[in-house]
Amino acid sequence: MKYRNPHTSPMQSRLTAHGSRLTIFLPSWLPTLLSLLILSAAPVAAQDVVVIRADDQFGYAGELFENGEWQSAVTEYRRFVHFFAGDDRVPLAWLQTARANQALGRPKEALKAVEEVIDAAGAADPAGSPSLLDAYVLKSDLYRQEGAFGLAARTLENAVALTGDPKTADRLRYGLGWVWIEAGDLDRARAALDAMQGDSPRARRLREALDGAGAVDEKNPTVAGLLSVIPGLGQAYCGRYRDALVAFVVNGLFIAGTVEAFDNDLEALGVGLGLLEAGFYAGNIYSAVNSAHKYNRNRQREWFRGIEDRHRIGNAGGGPGVGLSLQFSF
Repeated sequence: MKYRNPHTSPMQSRLTAHGSRLTIFLPSWLPTLLSLLILSAAPVAAQDVVVIRADDQFGYAGELFENGEWQSAVTEYRRFVHFFAGDDRVPLAWLQTARANQALGRPKEALKAVEEVIDAAGAADPAGSPSLLDAYVLKSDLYRQEGAFGLAARTLENAVALTGDPKTADRLRYGLGWVWIEAGDLDRARAALDAMQGDSPRARRLREALDGAGAVDEKNPTVAGLLSVIPGLGQAYCGRYRDALVAFVVNGLFIAGTVEAFDNDLEALGVGLGLLEAGFYAGNIYSAVNSAHKYNRNRQREWFRGIEDRHRIGNAGGGPGVGLSLQFSF
């Protein structure tokens, strides 16, 4: 007869010792339960697997870019770069990211993306791939929009040094000429256009327009200052007749008041009015000189807009704000 301890559990009662071996008796339904749990979890795990292909990801980012969904395009291009870092289209993805950031009005982010293009494309093709040259053009345009014309010009000069294609170099020099035109340095603009090796009708017409820049009506700031010895006359010379009238009346009243005060032995009042008049008189001269500079800037701006309408290169960069591109034709 077998003895059973009344304090043992049913499971414990299934454990028996046979010499040095221990035999464990499991319920017959336990393997079936484990199989069901595994089978039920398999579809859930399969549903969590997402396969991203390089062509699909790049194409989707391109669709967003073409539709003007700039922020979404930035996100998807960066996702492409992250997952497919070894793809040959990585420089182009960074370039499109830069263009989208430019369209969003984020020049700093655009410049960072451009530097990524230069690093990636420059390592792959130091001689100057299309993406690399487009990156230099875009970088120049970003500097130009910020008013950093010197940096914009230097960037294009570096691009000219990179390319071995004479036609591409001429396109870059044409863009360089426009940078200097907008900066107001027409001599350097002429030099950039003169350095072009090919015969370009568009560049030739622009060069002729620059030669006609001397015919623009301008006012001499020195003459304006000298004429202001008579208050208001310098402003009138610059066509600012209302300012001329105000300067003449105000200075005239202060001069008359000063003379009247001294005639009536009111020396303290006369000195005070005289000091005030000295300030207004100096301001009158400064105003006339400044008016001449403003007049010249306005005339130059009008001249620039005129030649821009007739000669400016088109926006072929794929987004707003891209003023230069290697895709314009002569």
